[in-house]
Amino acid sequence: MTSVQLIADSYTSYHRSVYLYIYYRINSKEEAEDIAQDVFLRLMDYKQMLRPDTYKWQKVVAKIGKK
Repeated sequence: MTSVQLIADSYTSYHRSVYLYIYYRINSKEEAEDIAQDVFLRLMDYKQMLRPDTYKWQKVVAKIGKK
């Protein structure tokens, strides 16, 4: 599995959870949608380091979402 596929799978699995968390924190639908998209776009910056056997998606996605 490639790092791009890992990111795509992560988006499919976690996008709604990330969006809902952000929406809960900022109470703005449009901004939450934008920030949730940015979380997954930022993962692309780290794609050379992503490996399925060592990657903890929830922790990394949550950490990126807080920046």
